[in-house]
Amino acid sequence: MSEFWPAISIPLGETRHWEIGLLDLWIHHASGEWRVWHRTGGGASQDGRYLLAEPCDEPDGAAQRRFATVASGDKIRLRPAYPDRPIVSYPGSSISVPAKSEASFVCGLPLALEIVVGGKKKGASLITLPLRNLSKTWFGTPLAGEPCYSASTNAVRDHLELSPNKYRALCPVRVSNRSKENLPVDRICIHVEHLQLYEGKDYLWSNGVSVVKESESETSRVTYESGPPDVEPTAELVTEPRVVPPSNSVFLKTFNQLRSALAE
Repeated sequence: MSEFWPAISIPLGETRHWEIGLLDLWIHHASGEWRVWHRTGGGASQDGRYLLAEPCDEPDGAAQRRFATVASGDKIRLRPAYPDRPIVSYPGSSISVPAKSEASFVCGLPLALEIVVGGKKKGASLITLPLRNLSKTWFGTPLAGEPCYSASTNAVRDHLELSPNKYRALCPVRVSNRSKENLPVDRICIHVEHLQLYEGKDYLWSNGVSVVKESESETSRVTYESGPPDVEPTAELVTEPRVVPPSNSVFLKTFNQLRSALAE
């Protein structure tokens, strides 16, 4: 498994500062605890910032979080993660998948950063922080839905339409419409807790998502695939999913439920 950012040793009593895109992060190693400050902001001109573990003093003006831990040693590991809510991706304008056909989309997913202390196998996760401010949205109906984040990047048909970005993963989504009616796709909701993260030559990738629409009266299937995408089969695994996806497909019983999962 690839080590995306190197592990850092922070001696007792010292503080380190990271600048990763729009995120400013400070970590202090105190006796029996770790202290974390973070601030997210700035404009696009700061998106390329990349400063790792610079010695510094404790910051002023940032909220502090304290974490008591029994983990021994002074190692801190930062690893990329997905946000703590599903991500809703938009194709820019409404697009339909004709009956008896299929279409592929590529959704750009914003990444977060997880702070872990201790060893790789028995490390303690302190907190997961967004690398940029994320817009909140609601997906579904007022009575049956869930809170999500909105992707800032439109879903596209070809990944080459998107420039490489080390703070964004690309998720291949394949929609198979086996029904007798066109399937409109206005929004795509992706449960990122079921996604792996892969590092390719130029892009970061997730495992793929497959959605099969059978007919208005039959079940439809959502499957979280395993492994790197077909376009970059040698991409190296960086992180496993937070929640292992079901071994079988997730079944949706009606056309309306499918639209809630795909194109509400």
